[in-house]
Amino acid sequence: MDQLKRSLGAILVLLGVILLAIYSFAELTNNAILVVAAILFVAGIGSYIFLNKKFIGNGK
Repeated sequence: MDQLKRSLGAILVLLGVILLAIYSFAELTNNAILVVAAILFVAGIGSYIFLNKKFIGNGK
């Protein structure tokens, strides 16, 4: 479970990349996908930094 928590940020960023790939290849004109991808990027990077600092600080 700890490993899943540590990689949660990377998973969110990868989901954002997948959304951007779908947007690019499908040639969609809806900006909602871009907004969701941006939110996933920001949440992924933030959680990656926060959770890794938390786990490194605990010595795990």
